[in-house]
Amino acid sequence: MSAPGYESTGEKVVRAALALVLIAFAGFTFLLGPIGVMASDGCFDGDPRFICTVGGQRTVAFTPLITAPVALVVGLAGLGMSGRKQHDWGLALWAAAMAALVVVWLVVTTITS
Repeated sequence: MSAPGYESTGEKVVRAALALVLIAFAGFTFLLGPIGVMASDGCFDGDPRFICTVGGQRTVAFTPLITAPVALVVGLAGLGMSGRKQHDWGLALWAAAMAALVVVWLVVTTITS
């Protein structure tokens, strides 16, 4: 890393690339995650699968809609930190945001499969 308060061009490019990856993944999650509710089309009366319950459908529909914007804000805030704080916490916040989005996809695909 550069001296405190200064950022090299390479560091700026890496931060911008990480921000774009986060924005794309959060947008993909926000827009396509809730579509998993359509997996309940094959449900019938008395079907025991979780996707066939109101709770399962709400989980699949709302988890991506809530998590994606929160993860986006947290991750971008982490990338926006400067100096020592960014070095200590910034990338950890970005990684936590990405991990939250991965967990959403794991939850959605588990319920819908």
